[in-house]
Amino acid sequence: MKAHLFLRRRKVRDEIYRALMFEKERNAVGLIHMLDSDLRGASKQFIVRGHAATLLGRLGDPRAIPYLMELRHDPEETVRVDVMTALGKLKAREAESVLIEALSESSWVVRGSAARAPGRLGSAGAIPALWNVVDSDPDRWVRLDAIEALVILGDETARGRVPEALRAISWRARGDRWKRLRYAAESGEALSPYAFAWERRYERRAG
Repeated sequence: MKAHLFLRRRKVRDEIYRALMFEKERNAVGLIHMLDSDLRGASKQFIVRGHAATLLGRLGDPRAIPYLMELRHDPEETVRVDVMTALGKLKAREAESVLIEALSESSWVVRGSAARAPGRLGSAGAIPALWNVVDSDPDRWVRLDAIEALVILGDETARGRVPEALRAISWRARGDRWKRLRYAAESGEALSPYAFAWERRYERRAG
């Protein structure tokens, strides 16, 4: 039994390494094929198709969009998060309805990923759904994600809701991302989607 688990985990690691090589080679087709993988390791961080989805989002190849949309109901929460994030990175306007549907997910992390994505898409059609999140979602982080997306999309009314959304989280959790949001709300300046540290590292490497 232990030998079987060891071999499976090694195979998962090998497949994730192969996915990283596909990314380095800018081989979107190879990564798309990996979206069908059922291999997973001992934790949610080692699900092969989730890694493939993330890397496709980084590559920015629009051919991946329909295949990612097919994974919107994946049984693994982490994979659904990766899919929503990738669709946002790909600026997949055709996925707007998928993202809006995901705002009603039972998982708060999936809802948060879906709430962030319209800001990256520039998806004004998602504004009513995002307001519904702001007014009714039970999770403070998801509400904050939705407010941020609304400000990015240029909804001026959303700026007035920023202080309320920020008060719901500890000041200790208010890093650069939320400082940018607060400044944009107070100054009236435009807000661009926040680039996480791993995204900035990737962009420097890709450039």
